[in-house]
Amino acid sequence: MNKQIEILKKASKKEKEAKILKRILMVLYSLKGDTLRDVAIRLNCTHPTVLYWKRRYGKKGLEGLKTKPKSGKPRKISRRQE
Repeated sequence: MNKQIEILKKASKKEKEAKILKRILMVLYSLKGDTLRDVAIRLNCTHPTVLYWKRRYGKKGLEGLKTKPKSGKPRKISRRQE
């Protein structure tokens, strides 16, 4: 468990994307012993969200915390142009 905490700490220092950093912190705080609700309050999200990312990390490691590619046809215009 301590090795996982160290890996997550290093990853959190290197990560530039806010969404992924938040996911890393969810898992890190959970592994340190905070309850799902405490983590959710601390990071302003729901406890099912914390559980979801904790499970994904458990199954796929750091790769599991990255956003999956979306399926379907790519957008032709940006949201800004709408």
